[in-house]
Amino acid sequence: MPPANGRMFGIFSQYNDSELVFTEFMEITQEDGEFLLRLKHFNPDFPGWEEKTDYVTFKLESVSDNTAAFSGLSYQVNDQRELTISLRMRQGDGSITTEQFSFSRVDF
Repeated sequence: MPPANGRMFGIFSQYNDSELVFTEFMEITQEDGEFLLRLKHFNPDFPGWEEKTDYVTFKLESVSDNTAAFSGLSYQVNDQRELTISLRMRQGDGSITTEQFSFSRVDF
């Protein structure tokens, strides 16, 4: 969505086959001089994963021509039609793995 009043919002929905797995609401905002990406996750029937007033926060670390890197999450535009998201996740044993998600723009 286009920015308004110093904030930008977005929505992501994850499907497996045609079944909704979860939805994620995103906000990019500036707080105390830092840009933050905040995420809130919802199950298909809409209960939130995080507590009512909680969300997952990623601080902006760097921006280049085609990449926005947040703490633990990065967005890279590969061309005008492709986006790669890399997410670092801490596992139950304390190790950290990186999951990559690739997206291609679809014309409607």
